[in-house]
Amino acid sequence: MSSSPPSLTEEEAPDWTLDTLPVEILLHITTFIPAPTLVHSLSLVSKHFHKILSNEKTWEIRARKLWPGKFPPVDISSSVISPTLHRSASVKREETVHLWSQSNNSCLVLTPHIACVDSVLLFKGNCMLASGSRDRSISIINIDSCIENPSSIPHSEVTHSKQNSHTGWIWDLTTMNQQETLVSAGWDGFVKFWDIQTMNEIDVVKTSSPNLCLSSQSNLLAIGSFNSRIHLYDIRSQAMIKTYKVHKRSVLSIGLETDKIVSAGEDNRLVLHDLRQDKTALSTVCLPQLPNCPKIYPKSISYAKTNASNTLPYFYVGDIRGNLYLINLPLFKIERCYPLIHSKAIQGVFHTIGSVYTCSSDGMLIVHEPSEELGIVKRIHLDKVELPKVHCLNNRVALAGGDSLIRVYYN
Repeated sequence: MSSSPPSLTEEEAPDWTLDTLPVEILLHITTFIPAPTLVHSLSLVSKHFHKILSNEKTWEIRARKLWPGKFPPVDISSSVISPTLHRSASVKREETVHLWSQSNNSCLVLTPHIACVDSVLLFKGNCMLASGSRDRSISIINIDSCIENPSSIPHSEVTHSKQNSHTGWIWDLTTMNQQETLVSAGWDGFVKFWDIQTMNEIDVVKTSSPNLCLSSQSNLLAIGSFNSRIHLYDIRSQAMIKTYKVHKRSVLSIGLETDKIVSAGEDNRLVLHDLRQDKTALSTVCLPQLPNCPKIYPKSISYAKTNASNTLPYFYVGDIRGNLYLINLPLFKIERCYPLIHSKAIQGVFHTIGSVYTCSSDGMLIVHEPSEELGIVKRIHLDKVELPKVHCLNNRVALAGGDSLIRVYYN
């Protein structure tokens, strides 16, 4: 007959506190604590906690336990990985899950336009929203004010509104000059610069054809046009400094970083252009075509749309048929294809280190995990509503609607 092990007396029992717990036990406990709490609270309690929670390996192990999928989704050199990648990704990933959980999600519906909204842009830390529409107007809305005073909607929601800002549809928006200048691209062939505080026009650039997409970095602005050209504009000299013709058809989406431009064209080409080279220096990827099927070409890219692209050497491409592609930036090749995640064209794709968002002409917004497997966090279906653009900043998500509405998801 076996006897039970002798129990420890009160004097013999270890006097354990969180500070004296074995690290293995403490790390197990932290898997039950939200990552933002660990980063912003527990790590400040003591030097012991700070040392453990400042170790990137701690966060990598924690992430693998909570999310077994491969992250980052491409193999990359440790020399280009941010030293806080897994810590930052854990915080953003848990914020995404919290936002889209059933009980935490709120939706603000805004009505500043009377026609399809083709562009939405969150800025100023996510408290401000700019939008451009086929009614040819631009609006700027203080989201914080709308959330704090919902009774003011729709009467006082618009901080600034510029009617007839273009004589054609407004396809894209970006900010420059430390987010004090709003830039709009119109089908009328003009790119216009607006003072965000007053919405007064401060500069205008005329190109040779309708303008479809914009991307800005520091003092440079990249403009993608219907006539297959890419223009590079310097706001300091207020001059067009270069024009490239690297596509054979319309440029549909564009991303600009300090030394690179990535563009997607209706000619089914993704083109990487190195700005450091005086001569044309290109790498090209063509999306695979299927036999006996309508032509496939890229419709939207997530490159340079988010700060994540500054630290993660990959981005996503959505095509006209609803397929999504993961692109390895250093190798500039398709790493993986996710077939038919939408039933129609992927109009908008946006990625952060904690999420991937896609929206489509099929009326579906899909929130994906950022791992290689691209698991589904949330699906939102809006019946008979085209969704042209999605933008995310600091855990707020703005969704442009073909029904003239803008939906902002927050918690």
